[in-house]
Amino acid sequence: MTLKNSVTQQTQFWYQLKSFGIKKVIFSLDFKIAFLVLVLLILNKKYSWNIFISDSTSYTQYVTAIFAASSVLFALTITSLSIIVSFSSSRFVNFLRKKNKLNDVLFHFWLGNATYLISIVFSMIYFLLGTKLLCIQDWLFFISVSIFVYAIGITFYLLATIIRFGYFLSYFESEINETKE
Repeated sequence: MTLKNSVTQQTQFWYQLKSFGIKKVIFSLDFKIAFLVLVLLILNKKYSWNIFISDSTSYTQYVTAIFAASSVLFALTITSLSIIVSFSSSRFVNFLRKKNKLNDVLFHFWLGNATYLISIVFSMIYFLLGTKLLCIQDWLFFISVSIFVYAIGITFYLLATIIRFGYFLSYFESEINETKE
């Protein structure tokens, strides 16, 4: 494998996920909360607790809101990543790579955008099939809500990543200034 192929492979989502740790993602608090929301929505429907939304006619309104919010979050994340990349010199990227922080910074953008896209896709599937095939409407709604809850959790990690990026940049610039003196 050539160096170019190796570097390209390292930028792929599955490689990044494996290096970040699948267990870290699955056992994260936000994933557990999203799974709990899924279970509670299912139990709410099965046992008619009426704690959550019980009228499936209002599902479309909620899925529309989820679709819109996921789309906006996806756009904001791409924008913030573009800003971060534009502030990054190649020396700073090499600095992050040497400190083993580059993958951590970039992976949260991968995971966040993947989650937003999955949320958008499930919302679109709901719009296309859920209103026609009533047998899967509840499931599509439950999955859309739980994925969106996870996406909201990921958003906090993205905010932390952006703040961490600022700290790393400040640290890098202070190291450069010390070596100049």
